[in-house]
Amino acid sequence: TSPENAYNFLKVNSIQLLFCDIVMKKKDGFWLAEKLKESNISIVFVSSHSDYAIKAFDACSLHYLLKPALRDDVEEVIKRYKRFH
Repeated sequence: TSPENAYNFLKVNSIQLLFCDIVMKKKDGFWLAEKLKESNISIVFVSSHSDYAIKAFDACSLHYLLKPALRDDVEEVIKRYKRFH
């Protein structure tokens, strides 16, 4: 429900791949990515705003999906993740 809640969850739960929205209340997905930069979590940003794409890749995201994300696009991201891990 928020980047803060996600960060608290991720401090005690191990995940490998995170699909993260960018625009949220108060803090955004980039705030969360900054907090997780030392982790081994791969981040896929999902947004309806194409103008965040460059910033997402600057944040070392695995991929950037525009909403509405199609099933084929999500499957391709997962295949890409598996190729690198």
